[in-house]
Amino acid sequence: MLTKYYLHIDGTDYELRDDDLKNWDEIRCSYKRANYDGVVRSFTSQFQFVNHARDILLAHYLKDRYHAEASISVHVINNNWTYDKVFECPLDFSTVEWESYTFTISCIDSNLSAIIKANKSTKYELPMGTEMFTDDTLSYDRLPMCENATYEFTQGTMFDDLPDIIVTFEKNKLPWVGNVGSEIKIGGTIEFQEDQETEPESYLMYVWKEADVKLDYDFAWRTDEGRGGAVGIAVRIIRNGELLTEGATIGNGGTIATPAARDLNNCGTFDNSSELPNPNNIDRKESAYAIVGETVYVVKYISGQYVWSNTGQTAAEYFVESTAGSITLHVKPGDKVIVNHTLTPAISSATIRFTKSKMEFSWKSRGDNVEIPIMTPTRVANTLLHKVADGKVAVDVTISNHDERLADTYLFAAESARGIETAKFYSSFNEFCDWMSTVFGYIYYIEEAVEPTFFHYQECKEYEATPWAYENEAYTGNMEVNGDIIYISGHGKFFFHERGTSKLYVSWPGSENYNDAVTGHARTDTLFKIEEYDKNDLCYFGEYESGKPLMPVHTNLYKEDIGKKLQIVRFLHRSEVMNPDAPIRRIKNCRGVKYSVESSVIYSTITIGYDKKDFDSVNGRDEFNFNNTYTTGCTLSDKTLSMISKYRPDCYGIEFAVQKRAEKTTDTKSDKDVFFALCANSDGKLVPDRSMTIQNALSDFVFNGAFSPMACVKANAGYIGLQADELMLTFASSTGNSEIVIDGMAMNSNIELDTPIATCGNIDFNTDEVDDIADVNELIEVEDEGILYLGYLKEVDVKYAKAETANYKLIVKSIEL
Repeated sequence: MLTKYYLHIDGTDYELRDDDLKNWDEIRCSYKRANYDGVVRSFTSQFQFVNHARDILLAHYLKDRYHAEASISVHVINNNWTYDKVFECPLDFSTVEWESYTFTISCIDSNLSAIIKANKSTKYELPMGTEMFTDDTLSYDRLPMCENATYEFTQGTMFDDLPDIIVTFEKNKLPWVGNVGSEIKIGGTIEFQEDQETEPESYLMYVWKEADVKLDYDFAWRTDEGRGGAVGIAVRIIRNGELLTEGATIGNGGTIATPAARDLNNCGTFDNSSELPNPNNIDRKESAYAIVGETVYVVKYISGQYVWSNTGQTAAEYFVESTAGSITLHVKPGDKVIVNHTLTPAISSATIRFTKSKMEFSWKSRGDNVEIPIMTPTRVANTLLHKVADGKVAVDVTISNHDERLADTYLFAAESARGIETAKFYSSFNEFCDWMSTVFGYIYYIEEAVEPTFFHYQECKEYEATPWAYENEAYTGNMEVNGDIIYISGHGKFFFHERGTSKLYVSWPGSENYNDAVTGHARTDTLFKIEEYDKNDLCYFGEYESGKPLMPVHTNLYKEDIGKKLQIVRFLHRSEVMNPDAPIRRIKNCRGVKYSVESSVIYSTITIGYDKKDFDSVNGRDEFNFNNTYTTGCTLSDKTLSMISKYRPDCYGIEFAVQKRAEKTTDTKSDKDVFFALCANSDGKLVPDRSMTIQNALSDFVFNGAFSPMACVKANAGYIGLQADELMLTFASSTGNSEIVIDGMAMNSNIELDTPIATCGNIDFNTDEVDDIADVNELIEVEDEGILYLGYLKEVDVKYAKAETANYKLIVKSIEL
């Protein structure tokens, strides 16, 4: 392979001769694909310069020492017999060593790939509005929250060692009930009292918003104690001062307890059954009972005679009756809710011993809309990479539209959801990549650095969409005091606006930095920051077309990137990188072909989704966007593939973060989390997208079904399914609500995969066809012993300066006999 090397020093390109480099044979370019991602290219790390190259490098170092700058580039001849630059890297003058005839120096491993490798796990703290800029606002319309208040009878005779209570019900008085627990997340719908007292004007709840209030009740009472007649307990509504007839009765037919009506005959307490009286001599034999030790005995008529019968139960077991159920009241603003009772008309009071008297009222409340600043995935990736690069290179990010969800997916900081004024976005680049991989099946690759396109940077004050009248004259006054430079899209050019007047000038000192001297329109080779148009982005302009507004185009660059070499990070779906329709290159001369199984991609278990979060609310049990575990049926491996995103789509987590807006502290355990949501446009505002049908949830307002663990499996089907052409994932468990059904697919469904991007096989072979790799994502075809292999590049080293056999490793796409 015809190759040239150039040394670049102080703007001078010096072509290295054969006798300028001592270690020609060691110089190589390595291509490697890790984990079925993109191919990474790296260069040899050390050069040993001799002769003239040694002399000029030594002189350059002695002049500038550690501040010296130089680079070396590799150029390979093409089919047109011209040379293309295939690689360039800077030299690291902090590694200099020299002796009599040799100047040794390492290249700086400062390409973006190496920088990312060193800093990808670093978690950055990015203040919103100064380092992490926003793209839009999410109008979050909240989730209905289940709220509840639980009551029991709390006034009466208590027992030291039992939960029982003896309650007296009196005519013309309400029963006293007390609150024993509640969960209020939103408030503003039902205002509950701590106690309903006995006065007629007392009440249990006051209604602020229309709602359905459900009561789940559970009562149990002793039938061997108490006095008076039957007692009925009911929930009633007071509306406009009137007790409504509508309501709900607790228990069967309104009777919750009738101890007196039973007229039980207590024959006493005995140490043993031999002491019991003759049942035939007892009055009211059918209702007679006695206590022997702690056991209840009753009289029964058996085989023509009365006998004592051992029930085998204690009094607390035998003499307890119960009722349980649910009732619902539809209440309106201004209503009051009471717990009432009725007594037998002939009596004024009745006493009941309750062993249980639980009344749990529940309803739903929904908070007010809130506005949350949000970012696109491109924005987040670009900001993180700008921090990772730390000024060494300029970075731009592109994300393919293979997955349509990405266009409507936005991210936001948990602190932004909480409404904290000094909110920060916390993330590492690695966490962003894990999210892209888990949720969308995307990986990234890095294009080689290119020279910057733009060499100017200008700022202007504001943006105006409507053309103004202007004068074709030059402004000669004091610019800093008297005016602003503005851009008007209708004219496609910049003007100087004299403050306090309507005058616009097309010429002013420095106007040539804004408008092209020939066309008179915005320069196409200049980056601009138009403050009022968008405070976050630099932009540039294309060619002006007569009669059409010339709009600025945003970039992902920063002011400090101007003049630096640009590296583009491209995020693509794995099926785009390992494309079955990629061009095929046939290597004819190959030897030592060896096939092997890549056991690292064979799994018995798959866990996919998001970290499980423990919520301090009953509502959190409804969340479904945590993680699912599946089995593959493989018995040859005990490995687990874990694909877990740190970024969160759980809609209840978002809701709970918003609920903490009133709290000023920032010490909650989720403050440093990142949320994301699928959004839809509603009357010009972005709101959570609820177009997917989600069944078996507590509310119809849950969202983010598009990011369920099942959706994560589908996005990664080609990667997960590497181990077989057809793979059945059998549902094992879910850390979320496994009863959820999303667009007809149950959370606990099995999933069949049949679209693997490759196989779990590799082949190794040697070849003397060592041309430079023009397309790292091409398919490579080799044939050996009548077997045709088609695969993607996994690893190869190319030595440009020495004709040497190359050892290839391929990921096998297919095998044909």
